[in-house]
Amino acid sequence: MLNKTFGRYIGKDSKIHLLNPKIKIICFFLQIVMAWISNQIEIQLVLLVFFLLLILQSEISFFLFWKPIWKMKYLLLGICFIEIVTKGFSTFLVVMIMKVVNIMLSSTLYLVSTKQKEIMIGIDFLLSPLNIFSIPTDHFSFLISNSILFLPTLFYEFDKTTKTLTCRGIDYEHSNWKEKFQILSFIIFPLITNVIKKADSMSDIMELQGFQLGEKRTSYLYYSFYLFDWLYLIYHIGFLIVIIKGVML
Repeated sequence: MLNKTFGRYIGKDSKIHLLNPKIKIICFFLQIVMAWISNQIEIQLVLLVFFLLLILQSEISFFLFWKPIWKMKYLLLGICFIEIVTKGFSTFLVVMIMKVVNIMLSSTLYLVSTKQKEIMIGIDFLLSPLNIFSIPTDHFSFLISNSILFLPTLFYEFDKTTKTLTCRGIDYEHSNWKEKFQILSFIIFPLITNVIKKADSMSDIMELQGFQLGEKRTSYLYYSFYLFDWLYLIYHIGFLIVIIKGVML
């Protein structure tokens, strides 16, 4: 079954959780760039160790990070099979797999250590330069953050629907590929219906709370910049510069 906790915020009192959301989202995108542009196994290994240290610092169980990667095993095996058949085994294949693993670790760490409000603040900060061109960045930040945070709901509803079918004698988890494809036709409609109901309930709650998209919003939360925030950002920038120099050599 799909992991119910994937992408859900897990509250801890770690330094990763307490990072300024503006610094955190900048460093998150720097991590994605670092993992994607490098085609050297050595650098990917260093990035893997770096992400593992961040996970350790976040005080969140590593099993939570491993499970989404394990769910992608068939996709990774398919990539390996196609690459080996067409080009044979190469270091490029190893690098591609390590890229996927590093990006998954970075993305999961960001989602589980960042609140919804902080994600919106971070995205709005990144998009703020577009205000010069009169582009409503608050609309985009709202849509992006809610789309990201609706993924756990989608996975949860899928898990709940498959368990309901299991109680009725339809076992999705232990079926073959042909049977799984047939079972999916029974899952998709109730899945979409339940997600739409939750989205409708969410919009009603926000309306009752006086939320109006496009209106200037205030916040009772104030995020200060501390020494660890700047050191975290400087370390990422320095690491990215080293990787870029290694790619250009």
